[in-house]
Amino acid sequence: TGLTSDLEDGVAILNNLQKELREREDTFRAARVEDIIQYRQLGHKMPRLFVIVDEIQELFEQDEKLGQKAIDILRELFKRGRAFGINILWASQNVPSAPGLKDKVLSQIGNRISLRLNEPDDAIDIKIDPKVVRNLNRPEKGLGVINDMRYGNDSIEFRVAYAENSNNRVAFSQMVIDKWAKVTAASKQEPLFIVG
Repeated sequence: TGLTSDLEDGVAILNNLQKELREREDTFRAARVEDIIQYRQLGHKMPRLFVIVDEIQELFEQDEKLGQKAIDILRELFKRGRAFGINILWASQNVPSAPGLKDKVLSQIGNRISLRLNEPDDAIDIKIDPKVVRNLNRPEKGLGVINDMRYGNDSIEFRVAYAENSNNRVAFSQMVIDKWAKVTAASKQEPLFIVG
């Protein structure tokens, strides 16, 4: 796991992910496979990478040149990364208005999720029906809308577990930690934390 809040570090991490994608591409070509599933079926081990980019708009709003570099890298990662075991979760309070972002990057994102929005019409930017998002403005907690672009344009409401108080949050956090321990025990692989 990597963690940074610095713009240049963020773009450097994206550069490293792009380099990793290209190294995996070379590895798969040498093994004569097309994706990580086929590679693993040959008995090779390779971890999937799950990258969380929170407040992604920070990459685009401060420095236009770095922002465009980030857009170009993200486009390749979203378009080709899944086959190479690189998956990205993009989280943001809004959809940045950087030139080329919607055409180059958003068009490559298959699953789009929206939680409650102050302005439901903002959901249009991520191709989610704003009428469905308006329905989220109810007292219940943990409501969201998902639109999986691969299977049509239906915006479907869902509900997740919601930890109302800090005691529940601690219990849920411990459940996640315990689950991680079970999953990683088999692979003997420890998570790596980078704080920048």
